[in-house]
Amino acid sequence: MPRGSDPIETLTQTLEALALPVVVLYALQAQAAGMVAAAADGILPFGDIILVATSITLAAVLAVNWNATTPHIDDIIDAFSLAFTQSAANVVSAFEAIYVRQTQAP
Repeated sequence: MPRGSDPIETLTQTLEALALPVVVLYALQAQAAGMVAAAADGILPFGDIILVATSITLAAVLAVNWNATTPHIDDIIDAFSLAFTQSAANVVSAFEAIYVRQTQAP
């Protein structure tokens, strides 16, 4: 996959190969757009990623589509890490926290 300067394009190219439900793809793209906005002035802090990632829409989409999404969680994390290379460690930590929260939900 070619690396572009646009992280949303890079992310989309990677995620499309996973054949995720369209609603999940769109929610993850919206997540990336929020991250781009949060990163406008530098490296993404962990709190900003968690704040965006736990938005009601993304949480609902992931919960409803959890069975289709969970087999690809590592690939999704890798896609975000590739798209946001300067913030890869924060991206991994944030998505791992989301995964833990989702798997421990009642």
